[in-house]
Amino acid sequence: MRRWLLLTLSLLATSSFSFAHEVEQHFMRLLLENDHFAARLEMDAGYALPELRSTEDETRPTGEWFANLPDSEKERIKIEGQLYLSEILKFHLDGEPLEHTISFAKWGTDWGQYFEQRPDTFQRMVWDVRWDYENRNGHLELFWNEREEGPSLALQTVSNGRALDLVTVSQHETYSLAAIDGSSQAAPVAATHQPSFFAWLKLGIEHVVPMGLDHILFILGIFLLTPKLKPLLTQSLVFTLAHTITLGLTVAQIIPVNPRIIEPLIALSIAYVAIENLFIKELKPWRLGLIFALGLLHGMGFGSVMSELPVDRSALIVPILGFNLGVEVAQVAILLTALGLTYWWQDRKPYQWLRISASIAIALTGLIWTIQRVM
Repeated sequence: MRRWLLLTLSLLATSSFSFAHEVEQHFMRLLLENDHFAARLEMDAGYALPELRSTEDETRPTGEWFANLPDSEKERIKIEGQLYLSEILKFHLDGEPLEHTISFAKWGTDWGQYFEQRPDTFQRMVWDVRWDYENRNGHLELFWNEREEGPSLALQTVSNGRALDLVTVSQHETYSLAAIDGSSQAAPVAATHQPSFFAWLKLGIEHVVPMGLDHILFILGIFLLTPKLKPLLTQSLVFTLAHTITLGLTVAQIIPVNPRIIEPLIALSIAYVAIENLFIKELKPWRLGLIFALGLLHGMGFGSVMSELPVDRSALIVPILGFNLGVEVAQVAILLTALGLTYWWQDRKPYQWLRISASIAIALTGLIWTIQRVM
């Protein structure tokens, strides 16, 4: 029993510091003109600071955090941001590096249709990027020199007033921008890798594993009630169907979502499911109704994440289906892994100790997160 108590305390000690809203993408709109390109790049201001981007366990600072900073610290964010972008954002012409200018433009957002800059949202900053290619010829490329676990780049190219589709440039990926003819014009290269169903599928998986510790604990809370395959898959499917509904309504902006309300409620739902495991030992019919209701709540949380991505709201079917299927794949993988690790000793007394202590740990973690997200 002492061993499981130590395991419980260890999980508590780490989990209360592990939840984070990891920065997943920066956003850039690049305008190709006949003799130059000019871009506006937008990023989370907190990510400019090395101490905040050096670990996945840091939360993304909000506008309230930014408003309370002294002017000297805001200037440091500008300096660090420029250094960061100089290392990460590269341009090549026929394979040769190009010198380009990066200058601070403003605090706030250029992507107003996706990001509403309020004190309770993540503080954003905008940069100007420019390079003149008059009398130059060749193939223009962008290289996103970001670390593997860092953000990707959402890029939209505009040439002579015509906007190409939004693309995602992944870490350490080179993207073809245009064929440059300095005497005439820059002809944009057609997008070769559009955001696809599989890209959204991957994003849905990654949102749970490895980034969604709160979601993982919720699924484990479901597992600890009845570790049997059919009830587990049924609960997982009901949960996914529910959060598909509210995710779609949230991204389509049909229902408003306030993260300051939703996030504490999601943490409280984690605690509730784990506490319930201490009082019941088998799946009840009303439990499926509860899972569906909590799925609606979690879908609003997923929707707030997807709302931060520049999703074409006239074509939501592919993003929503891909993302939700990715979440379901991750959920089933967690359940099958837990089932495989415990299958041979579920009828033994040590497993019951584990079930109780793990449920207590998850419940306390959920309550701690609830308090943290309210404050």
